Parts: sequence; structure tokens; C-alpha cells
Amino acid sequence: MRFPLLIIIFLTACSSEKKTDLSSYNVPKGKTLEIIAEEPMLNAPVALDFDEHGRIWVLEMPAYMPNIEGTGESEAINAIKILSDTDNDGLIDSSHTFLDGLVLPRTICLAYGGLIYAEPPNLWFVEINESKPGNRTLIDSTYAVDGNVEHMPNSLTWNMDNWLYSSSSNTRYKRKEGKWLKEFTTPRGQWGLTKDNYGRLIYNTNSLLLASDQILPNALFKNEFLKLQENNLQILTENQDVYPLQATAVNRGYQADVLDSLGLLQSATSACAPLYCRDKFVDDWQDCAFVALPEINSIKKLNLSRNGLSTFAAASDTTSEYLSATDEGFRPVHLKMGPDGNMYIVDMHRGIIQHKAYMTSYLREKILNTGLDKIREQGRILRLSSTDNELRSLAFNVEDDAMAFLYSKNSFLRDKAQHSIVYQNKKEFIPRLKENLKKNLGEINLLHTLWTLEGLDALTEYDLLDLLASNYVHLRYHVMHILSNRKKIVNKKWLLNIVNTFIERADPETDYAIASHLASLRLRGPIGLSRDYRRILLRNDTSRMFIEAILADSKDWSPQLLRSLKMRNDSSFHVFQDGLETMLLRKKRQNPVYYYNESLRLEDRRTVGMSLYIKHCSSCHGIDGEGKKDIAPPLLDSDFVSDRDEKLILVTLHGMTGPLTINGKKFEFNTGMAGLNDNNELDDADIKDILHYVRNAFNSAPYSITEDKVCHLRNFPPGKNEAFTEESLEQTLKEIDALGIFEEE
Repeated sequence: MRFPLLIIIFLTACSSEKKTDLSSYNVPKGKTLEIIAEEPMLNAPVALDFDEHGRIWVLEMPAYMPNIEGTGESEAINAIKILSDTDNDGLIDSSHTFLDGLVLPRTICLAYGGLIYAEPPNLWFVEINESKPGNRTLIDSTYAVDGNVEHMPNSLTWNMDNWLYSSSSNTRYKRKEGKWLKEFTTPRGQWGLTKDNYGRLIYNTNSLLLASDQILPNALFKNEFLKLQENNLQILTENQDVYPLQATAVNRGYQADVLDSLGLLQSATSACAPLYCRDKFVDDWQDCAFVALPEINSIKKLNLSRNGLSTFAAASDTTSEYLSATDEGFRPVHLKMGPDGNMYIVDMHRGIIQHKAYMTSYLREKILNTGLDKIREQGRILRLSSTDNELRSLAFNVEDDAMAFLYSKNSFLRDKAQHSIVYQNKKEFIPRLKENLKKNLGEINLLHTLWTLEGLDALTEYDLLDLLASNYVHLRYHVMHILSNRKKIVNKKWLLNIVNTFIERADPETDYAIASHLASLRLRGPIGLSRDYRRILLRNDTSRMFIEAILADSKDWSPQLLRSLKMRNDSSFHVFQDGLETMLLRKKRQNPVYYYNESLRLEDRRTVGMSLYIKHCSSCHGIDGEGKKDIAPPLLDSDFVSDRDEKLILVTLHGMTGPLTINGKKFEFNTGMAGLNDNNELDDADIKDILHYVRNAFNSAPYSITEDKVCHLRNFPPGKNEAFTEESLEQTLKEIDALGIFEEE
């Protein structure tokens, strides 16, 4: 069967149908910015992918914060659409809804000949029958369970190792022989995921511009009692500075050092959608990463460089962002390289992009005063192109030869070719792939060949050992990783000779590959392992990175290695010894690292606090915190809420009755407030979370309430079957002060 992949390359012809003026956008020199699709065709797009015909599949999420209160979030009004350029003029002229009636869908990914999408809590695979949904298969019923929309798994991405990874998730997936496989992995990032040409995943969080894995994902995922830190989250950006064109509405702009004297944001607060440029089609994009900054209506460009085992990313400009707009509706939330070598920008284009669980009263006021809440029911797909793009005048027809496109200069085509050969189990390609393993095709092409054969279950031990002698650093690591996962190695002597040669080289990259795999290759006993590890650690300055790799790989030999180190009593290895002791203690307690958890929920406690507030408090105080006449006082901008912690906690726990003065105004109520002290559903952490949410959403008070304070103040009720009055509350506060319970705090 021929490889069914026809890529339609979009041209950049002008169109009289284009409505939106882009004069408010600062576009990089030598680049062209175009809107290829916009409202009413789109409504709040948040992600896209390209299919095998060059069409754009778009995920829309209009239910996300459609108003300042965020009501209607659970409405089934979201959709997945297919956008087409039927007249080949470079602009989208056709829109077809593939799926609708979705509730907060998280991600889309075209793979295995169909579409994978997430609708919490489920991850689905649906067949595509002539642009219509066919049979649907449930991949995982716990992909995105509960939690905040900003922290649930997203951005499902196919990687070179034939697995699918997500941002903000501890699971990975692939389909093998008709069955879906699921494994644990380390959680990465918040919104968006990208990769380099060596299969290393790159990601970020709202306040961290760029980070990456040091190695192939799951290469060090062999020890559930070791928390990966040095190799899994390598921070690439030394600072997180941003350079806005204008002052924008920022959630915590009231805090010191968030804004400068001109009201401009100084550091990232909503960095997302990282994109690494893997190709050379645009000269000044090679080895660069781009990061979306929707809070300042911009996209940042970072130049990447490598020094030994470390990677660094620095802003290409320290005075302005790469692409910016004074249009405050411009909200880039997803960046993707198209099959034509151009950058595609998903612009959600709306005023409110801060979820209600985190929105401060400060931001709420800013949004309402500036009318940002009126920017909604819009959305655009923009294309950033360059005159020096080699692909602009080329057309691809991959149906002719999948092998040719496996070795294309275009990373989009390489990925599509490898994935198609593997999932369609194209055994007929094995002889040619084996021949290519022996050719000097360059490291990237050899890596694709390696993983295509691995996906076809066609790699022999001989193939791997032959490749291991290669001088390519990344290829050598990948080969060792594959070898270390084999149940049995037959040619141990051959492998041992190669490893011994590597150890004598004293090369950092080679040392790192050995440190990561020596134990699982089963070539040494504990004495030999200890000797080799000491040699490697003594000659490498980045010892912590090496130590973590050793600890991950040598789980089964940990007790023996610890005894050996204690006998030597060498201070040079105290960090290694401490690591072994910590890991063995966790193992003794049978306390695996948190991400080895089937039901892991990667949300922070503010989301919990919001949910609990809505359940237990909003019926009286209101979703918006403005209170209800004769029922409950306002929390919004209340000096009672921002007053001392003990005052707020006591009333929350034990209730209150009678008149209450807030911001100098006396409020009278028909009924008293019931306290939460006797609610068996709520523990001390829950009470703390509710009050931190209240302070965040409706005030600007600090997060100073602790579980310990809540616990202590449960013991200070106003009296049996009573609630506090203003007078009794003040008296109780004086008693607490006299006891000096919280003086140290």
C-alpha cells in the first residue's frame, strides 16, 4: 500500500475577503503575518493539527470563561472543526464541524489514521470516514479527572519513540496490535508541548518560559522510589523577563515587582504553547524556540545553545518581543509549524483568559473597567511566513514513497512517514530500513530508522551493537536505552568490550550514557558497578545529573552500592550516598514517587478551594462574592476578609449572627451564618483552601492562613449552640492574643 499523505502547501496570495486589519501588530522584519481563518468561522480556538491532506483541524472552547463569573463552563458547546482551503489561495474558505456538543475538550491529535481527542475525564480515538466520525474507542477513562481546566492534561504529542505524551500528565500512550497501551511518565509543563529532533520533550509553565527533558522521555523511568529532578526538568531560561508593547491587565499587578513604573509586566505570568523549530527552512528560526505570551499579546523568540550536557535559551531581543500587538484581544495559545514550514498561531481572541479559580478582585476590576469582558465569540488562525522559506514553492506528494519522506528535510514529513509505517505495520519496508542502518545518513535520519524498526519489532541485538560503535552521541544513547530494556542480552562479551572502550574515553556525553544504563545492561556486579560509577563521577563536574541517572538505573543494586560507599567512607561521594539512603528509605516505607499514581490529579489547592466555596458558600455570598441582601454580606473588597487571619477563620468555623460592619457600613441579616466546624466533609486543609480562594478571588490579602491555625481555632467557639457576634468575636480575639498562641507567626 502506498503511503496516503498528500500535503497541500498553502500559498500566500492576497484575498479581498480578509476583514481584520493587522496594522496594530508588530511583525518581525522579513516576515509576513496573515489571518487565514477568523470569526464567525471560528469561536475561541485553542489548538490545531494538520491532517494527511493539509487540512487544519481546530479545537474550539467557547465555554472557557465566557463571562466574568465563568458561568456556563460545563455547557456542551465546544467543537472540533476541519478547515479547508478549497481554491488553494492560501486562505481558509470552508469549515466543517467534525464533532460538537463537547464539554471542555482538552486536546486533539491526528494519529493512527484517526483522531484522538480528550473530553474530561476520557481520552477517545475516533475513526475518520470521509471527514465524518466513525467508530469511537475509549483509550483512557481517567485521562483528565476533575481539576481546573488550566491544569488538566493537554497537547497530546507523538514522539520519535512511538509514544504519545501530554503536557501536565503522568501517562503516555500508544497502540500496538490493536490494543491501547498506557504507562506512567513524569509530568511535564502546563499548557503546550513540543520536541527536538532527538526526541527530547520541551515545555513550560505560566511563569517559566522554557524547560526540557535532558534525555529521551522514560529513559530514566526505572525506579518508582526516585523523584527525577536533574534530568527531567532542566530549566533553559535564566530569567523569565518579558517586554510588552503596552500595559495590560495582569492578575497580580497589585503585587510588588510584578509591574514596572510604567505599569508594564516584567516577568511571564501566562507563558504557554512552546514551539521548537526543528527545520532549516527559515534561516533565523533554526535552533530557536517560540513561546506564546497571551497576557501581553505577544510571542517570544528564544535562541537555544548547548554546552556539553546543558542547554540554554536566551531571548533573541531584550527590548521587545518577536511578535506583538496592541490589540488586547490577541491571545496566542497554541503555536505549530505547518507542513509548509510556516508558523501557525492559534489566537483564541478574547478578553478574559484567566480562569475564575485564580482571578483576583484586582484583575476582575481591570477587566470590567476596560471592557475586556466584551471581547468574546471571536477567534483566528494566523500564519507567520518568511521570504527565505525553502518550502514555499514546493508541493509534496508523499504517496509515491514513504521511505523518501522518512528521510525528508521536513520534520513534519519525517514524523508522518515513521508513524504511518509503524502503525500500519509495514513489514515490507524492513529490508530497506536495515540496509539504511549501515549507511551514513546522518544522526537524525539514523534515529528515525532506528525507531521505525523498533516500532516494527524488527531490531536485532546485532543491529543495536553494530550501531553502538557510532560516533553519534544521541544515537548511542538511544541504542543503549533500547538495549537496556531487553530481557536478555546474548552477546554480552561484545557489548562489554564496547562499554569498556567508552569508559576509557572520559567523554562527558559517553559517560552520561553509561551512567544511565550500565546497571540495566547487566554487565557488572556491584563491585564493578561501584568502581565504574566512581570513575565517572570523579571526572564530571555535573555530578548531580550523573548521580540521578545512576540512582534511576541501579535500583536493584542500591543496597550493595550503599554498603560499598560506606566502607570506603570517601567524602567525594557523599551526595551519591545521601541519594541512595533517601531512595532506600522511600522503598522501605513503600512510598513511591507521587507520579506513579493511576489517579494523579495535577491541580493546585486553589482549584479545590474554588470548588468548595461554590458548594458551601456561594448560595449565600454569591458566585461573584458580592453577597445577597438580607442574607449574607459581600466578600468582594471586604475589609473583614483582608483583616487578620484569626478573625476570618473563627467566623468561618463557628458562624456569625447579628449586625456586621464592613468597610464602615452596617449590614443587617434575617438569618445567621452557619459555621463549617461541624461539617465532616471538610478538614483543616479544605477550610484553608476556601479562605485562600476567597482572599484571591475577592480581595488582595496574603495567603497566610495555615492548617495549624485552623486546627487551633476549632477550639475557640463562642459558646454552646451559639454563633459569634461582633462583640463576642472581638472578645475571643483578645483572649487568643493574651494566650500568645500565634506570636511566633
